[in-house]
Amino acid sequence: MNAATVSTLGRNVTVIIRSANPSDIKTIQLENTGFLFSVGANITLKLQNIVLKGVSSNTGALVQVGQGATLILETGGKISLNTNTSSQMSGGIYINGGNLIMNGGEISDNNGYFRGGGIYVDNMGTVTIQEGVIFRNKTSGSGDMSYIRGGGIYINNNCTVRMNGGTISSNTSCRGGGVYVASSGLFIKRPASGSSTSGIIYGSIGENANSASGNGDAVYRDNGSLHERNATLGYYDEITSQSDTGWE
Repeated sequence: MNAATVSTLGRNVTVIIRSANPSDIKTIQLENTGFLFSVGANITLKLQNIVLKGVSSNTGALVQVGQGATLILETGGKISLNTNTSSQMSGGIYINGGNLIMNGGEISDNNGYFRGGGIYVDNMGTVTIQEGVIFRNKTSGSGDMSYIRGGGIYINNNCTVRMNGGTISSNTSCRGGGVYVASSGLFIKRPASGSSTSGIIYGSIGENANSASGNGDAVYRDNGSLHERNATLGYYDEITSQSDTGWE
């Protein structure tokens, strides 16, 4: 499939893409380069029991979510196998001022070149992770290794990611194997109201380990007196980029 833009003339529209039979999940393959989907303002795109598959040499992320747009990833939704070789805009999803809600599904096996292998959150974008997995994503660009950040998620300045559940595992980068938080970005791992758990971000040990060749296997933040979290953040562990508690 060639790149598609989902947009509307000022109306709020929800578009649902799913396989007719959950036991026979279909794949939408990017045929050229660029975004497979670019979601515009006033659009909610919901992916359920469908695979979006990228290419091995792309010019950007597989999906872009613009300002005023929302992407909802449900059970069986998968964004995978996209390698960005020419920009900083992630391998999997580029949140360009929009919103991502993960209620399930997976973001996996993407390469974001410099930043945000799985997700790059930019321009005051937000991400809420309720369930689902972010795994085996990486950033592996060339040049100054200190600029290669956020194997799973890169959170830019003035952007917010809230993790209430789900799993971040087996991602790799130079800084922030699982998650990288820029100096004025916000990352919060905390149970949602009515829950006692908030998912898991694996550290440097075990078969599910996130890995950073430089700093912060699980999470790295570019502010505060302590910058790294290398040990696993378990289901009952809480952490925020605004506090030194839990950082190493």
